[in-house]
Amino acid sequence: GINAEYGGRHNEVLTEDDLPPDLYHALQSNALVSCEKLLTMPLLDFMDLTCLPLTQIKFIQSVASKKLCPTMQTVSQLQFSTECSFGSYKLDSTFKELLGTGSLLEVWGAAGVGKTQLALQMCSEIDGVRRAQKIRSIGQQLKYLAAHFNILIVVLNQATDNPVTGKQPALGLTWSYLVNRRLMMQKIEMEGEVGSRVVSVDKAPCIKTGTCVDCKIQAEGVI
Repeated sequence: GINAEYGGRHNEVLTEDDLPPDLYHALQSNALVSCEKLLTMPLLDFMDLTCLPLTQIKFIQSVASKKLCPTMQTVSQLQFSTECSFGSYKLDSTFKELLGTGSLLEVWGAAGVGKTQLALQMCSEIDGVRRAQKIRSIGQQLKYLAAHFNILIVVLNQATDNPVTGKQPALGLTWSYLVNRRLMMQKIEMEGEVGSRVVSVDKAPCIKTGTCVDCKIQAEGVI
């Protein structure tokens, strides 16, 4: 399947055959031929090291994305794993038949009921190496789609507890290195105020980390 094919591709590098000579030389002289590094490096760092304009950097990233991303496959060609679990003995013993591979399982419910936590728990049942490979594969494919079609892809993530730093994004360091920009949303407890939130920059190459905006959740949306 897609993830299995990607497993051996994270070490892909660009060669002289992939780029015009001047662009390849700019990358090679700065040891920037790794496709993974080209796609995960902050944009400002990329520009500082190579002195290349944004248009050429975007072109290089597009080439790297195409080389790194596995060939698209139809659903009938995918090889599904048979090791699926809810991560809960009670749920597995009652609903095991619902975890058949090659099917689509939906879990729905009101906001805050625990859907995301259950999904993350199911992901955590995959062993560490396979989980990291799957996460990296998904992230690189999303980057390829964003670059190829010139679109913005927005990913929603859950928060998890860290005994040292407090709250942190789920999915670990593998996913963190793939994200170019990150916003954090937090609730604000204010007397007499309902739905108060603060949105702040957690990671970005173009806006200072910590820049924040107060907003509210109301019937018409986030304002």
